[in-house]
Amino acid sequence: MEKPLTPLEAWDDFVTVVLPTLPKPIPFEIQHARYSREGRGTYKPLGPERIERLLTKYAPERYRFERVVYVIEKS
Repeated sequence: MEKPLTPLEAWDDFVTVVLPTLPKPIPFEIQHARYSREGRGTYKPLGPERIERLLTKYAPERYRFERVVYVIEKS
């Protein structure tokens, strides 16, 4: 089953489901991304590209990313 998620929803799912299964210690890039999501520290923003890079690297079998552009035509 697949369900659509926003990048931040996918990140929160990753932290809840995948992160506990990763070997310790947690990689710095994941820890820094967690701090960014929580608004702690002075790390770079947790944007869609960063989320895609991390989830593709650490859980490629769980997430599939697609970029979608919608055209809105006024009638």
